[in-house]
Amino acid sequence: MRGSFIQGSTFQPIPHVYHHSSIANTTMDAHRMIYEGLQKLKRQHPGLTGKELLKTITDPPACSVCSGPSTPPTKQCSACNLLFSGLYASQPSTKDVRALISSQGQKRAWSNQFSSGKTHKFLCPKFKRHMKRNADMKAILDFFPWGFVCDVDGSFLLQWFLAERNLLGSTGFGFWSEPPTFSSHDQPSIGNPLLENMDAEALRSTKYINGYMLLKDLPHPDPRDGWLRLPDSEIPWYDFTDHPEALPSLLDDVIESWSDWYTWRGLLPSSPVALIMHQVLSVYFMLTHSLDYFPLDADTQRETLHFDLIGAERELNIIPLFAELALLLPGYDLKLTFWGPSVHALGTRVGPDSLVNRDGPVFAYTAPASLGGSTLSVSLATQHTLWQAPPENAATPPDALLALNAGMGSSQNEWWPVAQNEWSPVAQYALVSRVPFVFTDYQESFLEVGTSDFVDMLRDRTLDAYRARPQPLPPGDEADYQAMLRKGSGNWTVRWNPFQRPGKEGANDGALPNTANGFVFELIV
Repeated sequence: MRGSFIQGSTFQPIPHVYHHSSIANTTMDAHRMIYEGLQKLKRQHPGLTGKELLKTITDPPACSVCSGPSTPPTKQCSACNLLFSGLYASQPSTKDVRALISSQGQKRAWSNQFSSGKTHKFLCPKFKRHMKRNADMKAILDFFPWGFVCDVDGSFLLQWFLAERNLLGSTGFGFWSEPPTFSSHDQPSIGNPLLENMDAEALRSTKYINGYMLLKDLPHPDPRDGWLRLPDSEIPWYDFTDHPEALPSLLDDVIESWSDWYTWRGLLPSSPVALIMHQVLSVYFMLTHSLDYFPLDADTQRETLHFDLIGAERELNIIPLFAELALLLPGYDLKLTFWGPSVHALGTRVGPDSLVNRDGPVFAYTAPASLGGSTLSVSLATQHTLWQAPPENAATPPDALLALNAGMGSSQNEWWPVAQNEWSPVAQYALVSRVPFVFTDYQESFLEVGTSDFVDMLRDRTLDAYRARPQPLPPGDEADYQAMLRKGSGNWTVRWNPFQRPGKEGANDGALPNTANGFVFELIV
């Protein structure tokens, strides 16, 4: 669904083919709306199919202030090109202050706070730099022949694309499965009562839960079933006994782009698997470029690594695809543990003896010896709703903490209490224990503004927690460590992710570059 991410939130506007008044009293979910909207498009444009049909959608981009559709007369900042709606709303979730964007209104916007708590005057030079990434996002999408952009704001309508191929759905859609909600997460939207009620009803009526395949007798689908309607030639296989032609070469260096990965995997760009594999390849990018783990000489080297993947949601639907990491990184034994509310919810659906709740991995894979023989295992921490720090004397603490689309830049809006509750202990543990914490998010502005403020806010708390440690560092090291914590943002970095999901998210804040796993935030002490 096209969506406007309000500094980390996931408000989703109604598709243009419907009007609020026509659906307010229905139980229609997001997927059904898109499929019905697609049928309406086909009636309006007989003879058009595929991306030529989808390019006829002309939803306006979102206002950077109110995040609603940019109704005329749309204004644009002459310095950073940020879009403002014809209507101006200040903190729309808590106030109803609206004024036409005029010269006077633009002056108000200049000094009025966004949902991040920052003014346009403060953010404008940052936005100007961020806007340059729009061209880079389009370059990634241009690699794929199925890619297209809307003329209005250069976005890629992902869910409409999936619906046109009959790949949009929840239960029964294999690796493509997603919640039937307007939120990009598996809970109702926040900040829009209409969509919140619709999402809640959709989740109740469908009983959908991420990871539902793990509740079945055969929890992991055959790749052909998982990829649903894709031909064999468009699938990245892991069983090379049945598909010897798909066996890639042994890697001795890292892969840097979608083009490189498709070539190495023997796939043509016509395969749309990047729209799912970005979750796995984003983890790969964090391991290689943020944490400096590179392919080893498997004949002479072997290393065991354990990572906690926090906040897992849709990742639960694609667990077998994480086998890709064992192919990409020869010479490793990789252990992933998934944490988060969705993981815990999955554990409550079944008994203690089920695959989901048993001790040990729910999935394991060994790469062919010719590719280095790396292993990959995935376990689920179902016993806790939120991530739990290991004991101080833990024998094997995680080598790093990872997260995808963490939403930590959601300061001062509806998602802020959620972010504080879920991520404060994680970031604080990373600072105190010097365990790297690396995660992705949709917008560079989320990470540079919201997340950096969040991390800086934790520094005083971290110093207090550090002083209370049972085993403090030697005095000299302590002084250096405290100085490091006080030096502001010197130990975090924002990085462009070339394995982001192809295609810019639609109707985002003021046309800023925005896509799933678009950017990486590195908190490395």
